[in-house]
Amino acid sequence: MNRTARFDFPDSYFHIISRGQRKNPLFFSDDDMMVYLAILRKLLSELKIDLNAFCLMRNHVHFLLHRKTDSLQKMMRSLNTSYAIYFNAKYMTVGHVFQGRFKSFYVAKEDYLISLIHYIHMNPVKAHLCDKPGDYSFSSYRIYFDPQNNSNVKNIVKIPGFLQTTSMDDFSASPDFEEIPKCMNIIGDKIEYLNLAKRSRKTILKSFDMRSEEKKAPIKEVIDKYFLKTDYVYEDIFQLKWNHQFTVTLKKLVRFLYKRGYSKSGISRAVGRSPGRITQYLKN
Repeated sequence: MNRTARFDFPDSYFHIISRGQRKNPLFFSDDDMMVYLAILRKLLSELKIDLNAFCLMRNHVHFLLHRKTDSLQKMMRSLNTSYAIYFNAKYMTVGHVFQGRFKSFYVAKEDYLISLIHYIHMNPVKAHLCDKPGDYSFSSYRIYFDPQNNSNVKNIVKIPGFLQTTSMDDFSASPDFEEIPKCMNIIGDKIEYLNLAKRSRKTILKSFDMRSEEKKAPIKEVIDKYFLKTDYVYEDIFQLKWNHQFTVTLKKLVRFLYKRGYSKSGISRAVGRSPGRITQYLKN
């Protein structure tokens, strides 16, 4: 199955989650967490990405990042690779330390930031590691409320509205991130997702003309442009497998691709359907 495409726009906020392989621990000691944060500090000093909040748990990490010009992929690849080298050397292990690629959720509206910061900081409480978020050393909570009490990461770029709407005393009463609508890989609703998906494909509309392109374009680009004329997006191929109305659109897409010269096997891989199902779509 194809991976869901990332949204990675400059000047945007993202919630990042990175987990240990098979949910195994990433950190066996506080020293491990300190090493991870040291690597993070170095990268933040080199890249044009701001860290707004973080929380290190035993088998996963949370970040709220403001991506400026450098890509999230560049930062997370360097961070996780450097830490994996340290981890494998220290514990005499081999293989992957992190579980696949990191998850990134585009924050569709800045209105969601306050609840997201609350969610990140409340992770240790919900995991019963502490009674209050201020009791946990490896998050940015103390940096927001008491900068002198936590020196693990100094270059936190605070979200001003967070301090205006909550305090250490009433923190647990803050809005809960779980109430924020989430749609696939964005923090937002279906309408926000559709607008974002179309925005991400503007370059395709500008650079790719299916009627005049002599050389066959990558099939994913053709599918993306085809869906721009419908109410669907590419990711619906894998989310709406049993939706009759979408299946009608998918059949039309398969026939369109086949007439454009794409093979049945190539279409099968691109739309996540078996070759036999593709043959059925072409017959019906």
